[in-house]
Amino acid sequence: YYTKFLFSNHIGLGTLIPTASYSIPLIFSGVNFFTTKRLKNKGFLFFMSKTVNMGVKAMKKKLIFILFAVALMLFTAMGVYASEYRSEIGVGLRYGPSSGDSATFSSNGGINVYNAADGSLLYAAQSGEELYVQMGSTGFAAAGKFDGSGIPSISLQPQNGSVIICDGKPYRGYIYLERRANGELLLINYVGTDDYVTSVLGKEMSYSWPIEALKAQAVCARNFVLCRGNVHKGYGFDVCATTHCQVYGGAESEHENTRRAVNETKGILAKYNGQIVALYFFATSSGKTESVENVWGSPYGYLKSVDDSY
Repeated sequence: YYTKFLFSNHIGLGTLIPTASYSIPLIFSGVNFFTTKRLKNKGFLFFMSKTVNMGVKAMKKKLIFILFAVALMLFTAMGVYASEYRSEIGVGLRYGPSSGDSATFSSNGGINVYNAADGSLLYAAQSGEELYVQMGSTGFAAAGKFDGSGIPSISLQPQNGSVIICDGKPYRGYIYLERRANGELLLINYVGTDDYVTSVLGKEMSYSWPIEALKAQAVCARNFVLCRGNVHKGYGFDVCATTHCQVYGGAESEHENTRRAVNETKGILAKYNGQIVALYFFATSSGKTESVENVWGSPYGYLKSVDDSY
């Protein structure tokens, strides 16, 4: 069974909505509710679903509640607002001291390798051709393919709508490589926001869970990444691919159900006072969340304590 709700422009926490057989704790108060019949002519921002009587204990424990209070990162670094929607997300796949100095690429549609600085073509790999790209002291090269000495950043773009295989894993979008001033390798996957969210859903939830739960998480993941951009600013990308941000698995974690959830919530964002807000989520709350000012110091109108009886 599912209960949908939507809200307009005031978000808070703590409301309970009773139904015939149970009450679902919602994480909003002061909410404007609309009936399903009015759904089509309301520019609604968000809906949430709750699955009950699943009969599977593990699923009940792991079902991710869309709550706005606790996260395992510094609030000041995170940011709770985003001013605009971005159609492309930069995901840091490798960075820092342990990033290595090489990577292997291929694509069924072929790969064009460009100098990222001026856009000049360095090499055009054929369909299925493997590129072993090595970082040197001044740039990148692939033995027998191209020599990018003196070129500190390159982009690898798959052709004909194909995905790019990076070290055995498929990714949509394209790959950016940079030799940083300190000699470290930086490897970023630039991908469309909805493709990114589709992949995240397959990692943060099970694709077999009810579609309404997946749709709620899709909105949460979309909002979260749009507010996350300053955390890895020093490296030049928006989010990493781990639990430090949101788990991202590239194209291999996509599923028709996660794609459907993203498509059916396309363009839907949660806003507070006209700004896109960070939607925090986690797997378990121990029964109650905390108001944000008691954790990170500053109060925000939509980050208030709520009971969680589930």
